[in-house]
Amino acid sequence: MSKKYYPYIIFFLVALAAEVFVFNLRFWQSIGYDTITPSNMTCGSGIRVLDTGELYIEPDGDRVIEIDGIDAAVKNVYIDIYDKRCMDEKNLVNGMMHYFQALDIEIYAADEGSAEFYALPARTVVQGVERTKYIKMQTAGKTKKLAFFVSGITDEDLAGQTLVLNGIQFNKTVPFKFGAARLLILFGILAAAFLLRKGSGVYGVMLTWSKRQRAAAACFILLDIFVCTGICMSNTLYASKYSAVFNYNALMQYDELAKSFLNGRLYLDKEPIPALDGMENPYDVYTRTKLLTTEQTNAVWDQAYYKDRFYVYFGALPVLVYYLPCRLFFGTSFMTFFGVLINIYLYTLFVYLLLKELALKRFKNIPFAVYIMLCNVLVFSSGIIFALKKADVYSMPITMAMALTAAGLYCWLVWSDKEKKTAVLAVGSLCMALVSACRPQFLIASFLSVPLFWDKVFVKRSLFSKKSAAPSLAFLLPYVITAAVVMWYNFARFGSVFDFGAAYNLTTNDMTVRGFNPDRIPLGVFAYFLQLPNTVPVFPFIEKTVLTNNYMGITISETMFGGIFVSQPLIWCCMGLKNTSSPLKQKGLFGFAVSALIFSVIVGIADTQMAGVLYRYYMDISLYALLAAAIAAMALCEKYKKAAFAVAVLASLCLWYDAATVFVNTTMFDMDIADPNGYYSIVSAITFWM
Repeated sequence: MSKKYYPYIIFFLVALAAEVFVFNLRFWQSIGYDTITPSNMTCGSGIRVLDTGELYIEPDGDRVIEIDGIDAAVKNVYIDIYDKRCMDEKNLVNGMMHYFQALDIEIYAADEGSAEFYALPARTVVQGVERTKYIKMQTAGKTKKLAFFVSGITDEDLAGQTLVLNGIQFNKTVPFKFGAARLLILFGILAAAFLLRKGSGVYGVMLTWSKRQRAAAACFILLDIFVCTGICMSNTLYASKYSAVFNYNALMQYDELAKSFLNGRLYLDKEPIPALDGMENPYDVYTRTKLLTTEQTNAVWDQAYYKDRFYVYFGALPVLVYYLPCRLFFGTSFMTFFGVLINIYLYTLFVYLLLKELALKRFKNIPFAVYIMLCNVLVFSSGIIFALKKADVYSMPITMAMALTAAGLYCWLVWSDKEKKTAVLAVGSLCMALVSACRPQFLIASFLSVPLFWDKVFVKRSLFSKKSAAPSLAFLLPYVITAAVVMWYNFARFGSVFDFGAAYNLTTNDMTVRGFNPDRIPLGVFAYFLQLPNTVPVFPFIEKTVLTNNYMGITISETMFGGIFVSQPLIWCCMGLKNTSSPLKQKGLFGFAVSALIFSVIVGIADTQMAGVLYRYYMDISLYALLAAAIAAMALCEKYKKAAFAVAVLASLCLWYDAATVFVNTTMFDMDIADPNGYYSIVSAITFWM
């Protein structure tokens, strides 16, 4: 056997040893424990013990299970309790039992250090994940008594429900569990770290786009697609036609618009709501919610209301691409999550092609490993993880615009290097123009044509000159046609060619009077770009940030997790643009990279002004900053051989952060609620010390 395989054999043995002895630490620690089965158990007034031994939850009272007279060193607690509904198929919610699989257990203890109860951190017990039922205890000396307060992990009330308590035991041996997937993942991490180490020969393998490298890139694309699909499908609240939100009125706007298009209308076919029609200001959210029922409010939420008619203010291109054909040919609703996935698949493909074109045609000696790392950062650090977790009508137009922008930039680069391919230029312009029909904010990417084609226009005169009529027409005509259609669509609905309808949105604030206020800018810049992530020692190790501010007006904000300039370290490569300005100017990319970085900030400010600080808007701003960072990284790798390792480290940090965001609670619908079994299986596999 060749010596080059020896490190990988060692890594496998290390991973195997870690799997047996480290990840199963609690098993080895609990061997020899003398199990205690307590008998002195009482229930609070909110729990009634039935003749069957099951626990009925009363509407009122304390939902406490108390065990007294323990007087022993309690090293762990085993509690096997579950909501009876999760075992009854008749009680499934929308084809799923996600609401009932998990229970939160708040633990209170009294020991030698405290005669009275003191609170311990809450733990979640999941019926399908045995490891969650074992809770390591660190009380002082002998434990005198313990109390367990039971609640659900969602807003679902347990009142009137029945819990099954199979038993509570102390000092029980934690079962040994061999995780083959965990072993392989750890081995993969060790092998990847070895391959990407400083001075590794992997940095000597340059990008040539050989047949072998094309095959490797295809494998990485498929791997990224597999990961994206897994993230999306894990949230069955969205990724299922039986989901709880699939038939939610506000999230079915595109399908309703498809029906309207088939009937020759541009507005939604909704019954008039007299209370809304009679309001002096229907955009006043507080008055509106007082006058309308909850059902009526949900039916019109986040829809444009103009002259007593309802419209979809989201761009209509997704309707024409997905929803209308589905209605036309199959007579059924198109599943939004599927379209979001397709958009992200296309975005992933064109990111790989775009960076390949940049690395091969504009740079020399870019390591293949660096190319792959940059591609993965542009894919997963772009904000698409939010769209995958919440694949709804809000994510649809943004992800489509991202895919079109990546495709358009790729086509422009191809034409820029091979000017004879005029059709490719036209396709690129069409892609860039079509973003106006899904997410107009992405139109700013069209201005990247200025630095990209500067040499073509002002030096070579191969664009916008008398001798370049064909390419000039190919560049402009898609914009003219698309603009004509979009402007007609806007005018036919709202009487203005530039009015997309967002100002008439029935949402959290009156958009018609929101206006532009420069005092909002510092908040948006801080939240989108500069705020540090909030790290914690509990899985997934990051939490939402606190958006404290002194803006004395309506501040629209959602859960955020740090600004992209600090949470995505690859962007720090942009600091090297100054040192690489000369070669980048020769390649025609310095202005492109600087413009992309500036556009990122401009879009962030614009989003703050138009809507607020929302996590999904990372998708609006991240692509430009990351693209500038990728160009800077390749320029540094070309100028300094040792820079490849630094780029790989920064890219790895980005991907670690992105992996954490898969599991954080970004919305009211998240993995721990949508799939508790899957989520807590991962939690228990990683946090072996729990």
